[in-house]
Amino acid sequence: MKAAVFIDEMNAIKQFQMSGFKGPTRWRFFLDQVLRILHFEYPEITCDFHLYGAIPEDTQTKSNNRRSYFKSLQIDGIQTHEGICYVNEDTGLYQEKGVDTLLALDLMDHARNKYDLLIVFSGDADIVPAVARAKAYTKIMAILDNNAPAMHMRKNVDGVFSLAALIQLMSPDQLLAL
Repeated sequence: MKAAVFIDEMNAIKQFQMSGFKGPTRWRFFLDQVLRILHFEYPEITCDFHLYGAIPEDTQTKSNNRRSYFKSLQIDGIQTHEGICYVNEDTGLYQEKGVDTLLALDLMDHARNKYDLLIVFSGDADIVPAVARAKAYTKIMAILDNNAPAMHMRKNVDGVFSLAALIQLMSPDQLLAL
């Protein structure tokens, strides 16, 4: 059985924050818990991991730090996908562009390429149309915090993994405190 996990990094981090954490110390620790749960139901499952984020280009230091971070994810067996990131001149805040589209396109590619299960760690309604279409080809699950305002995602997936339950499986040293 083939599966893939798609992490919308910024959306996932927001959900971790709703649960009282900044996030995992390493994404691989978190993904190992996802695999642990999957192996109970599907002992022969193989799983690809994908993280979607962006690298700011406003300073060399920030850009280099993010590139190093993405390389560390790749060493952990997590494929990285980069959107565009820039500073919004009106707000001074970073803005990502293209990340949801990259995730949605990959979701459809994997659904059409005979993956048996796709798991989306995002509550973002922007990718729900891709989730709905992918369901015609395969089973789709989501990882969501119980308090995440993800009504459209919940309605369109075949099931939900509770972020709180996954966090409980992790040791305290695998989580970054707020």
